Amino acid sequence: MQISKLAIGTAQFGQNYGIKKKAAVSLKEISKILNFAKKNKINTLDTAYAYKDAETKLGIIGVNEWNIITKIPPMPKKIVDEKKWLYSIFLTSLKNLRVSKINTILIHDSNTILNKITGDRIYKTLDELRKNKLVKNIGCSIYCPSELNKLIKRYNFDIVQAPFNIFDRRILTSGLSRILEKKK
Repeated sequence: MQISKLAIGTAQFGQNYGIKKKAAVSLKEISKILNFAKKNKINTLDTAYAYKDAETKLGIIGVNEWNIITKIPPMPKKIVDEKKWLYSIFLTSLKNLRVSKINTILIHDSNTILNKITGDRIYKTLDELRKNKLVKNIGCSIYCPSELNKLIKRYNFDIVQAPFNIFDRRILTSGLSRILEKKK
C-alpha cells in the first residue's frame, strides 16, 4: 500500500492539545475524521504511546488498513534494561492499536537515542523490531536541525520526522534536506 503524503495527527484524539487546548476528540468524531481521510486517500496515522488513550481509541475503531506511525516516549532515567523497556512500550502500542505490526516507529525525543550510554542499545532494539518484521521503518522525531546532524552521523534511520511548514523552514535552509535526500 502506498503511503499518503499527508498523515492524520492523533495527539488530540487522546488528550487536550492544540492552541486552544480543546478536550480530547470523541470516538464518534474520530470515526468521522478517519472516514473523511479515507475518502480523500489519506491512509497514514501519526500517533504515540504518550498521547494518553489515542492508540486505544484508534484500536477500538479499527486501524488495520492504515499505515501507522507511532512514537516511543523519552526513556525514564531509572530504566536498567533499555530493550525490555522499549519492547514493553512497543507491545503496549500494538495491543492498544489492536494490530500485529506497524509501518513506522520513531523515537519521540532525540535525546533518548543520542545518549552515549543507552543510544546504541536502543537503536539495536529498534533494528531488531525491523528485522523481526514488527515494523517496516525506524526513525526519530526531531525538533531542531542540529539534532539531525548528530543523528545521521550515528544511525541509519529510514525516517526522520522534522517540523516543516510556512513558518519553520530550518530543515530546508540549513541544507539538511539535501543530505537527507542523498541518504534516501
